[in-house]
Amino acid sequence: MTEAAGDTQHPERQIKIARAWLKERTEARRHALETERLYWLEQVRRAVAEIAPDHPEVQRVWLYGSICRPGCFGPHSDIDLAVECQSLEAESRFWRALEQRLGRDCDVRPLVEPIRSEVQRYGALIYERTDCGPDRQHP
Repeated sequence: MTEAAGDTQHPERQIKIARAWLKERTEARRHALETERLYWLEQVRRAVAEIAPDHPEVQRVWLYGSICRPGCFGPHSDIDLAVECQSLEAESRFWRALEQRLGRDCDVRPLVEPIRSEVQRYGALIYERTDCGPDRQHP
């Protein structure tokens, strides 16, 4: 039996020990979630850099959503991407290739409102085709 468990004379001490344990557990969970978020952030960046050049219709790709916000991405989160693309059919092909490469659900959307506003607030441009014309505008 631990000292705290047998210490019935000092409930304040038991509470203090329990709070310290809970704080430590919570911090460990936060750290694990952030480590997972950073891992997936890097995986997505690499996958997009590898896949997008094979899809010439894809002009730009932005990450947004929970993966861009510490403390919000979890084991069951999907990966939100906004794509500037020449057709929905091409966007769909890119989406399928990305999900296949990552083995994780992705939510690929065209860069239109209200997605554009969300991307402007806290998104990150992760791919831009180098042969994009100057007439194309960033969000």
